[in-house]
Amino acid sequence: MNYAGVGSRRTPATILKQMKQIGYELGIATTNNKSWILNTGGAAGADQAFCEGASAAGGKVQVFAPTWYTVHGCSYDVKKITDIPPGAYSIAQRFHPAWGRLSSGAKALMARNILVLLGESFIEPVRFVVAWTPNGKMVGGTGHTLRAASDFNIPVFNLNDMSAAKVIEHAIKLLEQ
Repeated sequence: MNYAGVGSRRTPATILKQMKQIGYELGIATTNNKSWILNTGGAAGADQAFCEGASAAGGKVQVFAPTWYTVHGCSYDVKKITDIPPGAYSIAQRFHPAWGRLSSGAKALMARNILVLLGESFIEPVRFVVAWTPNGKMVGGTGHTLRAASDFNIPVFNLNDMSAAKVIEHAIKLLEQ
């Protein structure tokens, strides 16, 4: 079972600590022979905190990033997926208000966001997304990911509005189902 851990590169330190805790707790959470796999983009900041937590717990991580992208914070059992299929770009375009103004690198990162949510084949969506955005608003690259998640009916837990403990509690209940 996969979940997405994403957020701003400028996430406050108190929230980064919660993200690391969530990555750690879900990295060790196993029930009924099921465990959580973190899907993330490997960016500095929020993605890094989730990776550090999951890696410290010995959890599994899938990082979706273009070949040229430097992955931050992931050091254990990481599967880096660098081939971004054209379909990811097509889907990403639907959720960006200024797609035509983006550089090719920025478009690749937005397409990567779609893979974080839907997986390599677009048929294995994450069960939920954990993120933080300023004032709970859908802004920046994280906002792009959250708009896509909403469209695909993937629940989003924004740490602006919810505690790490509640996220972990919800995730453990999902494992028990």
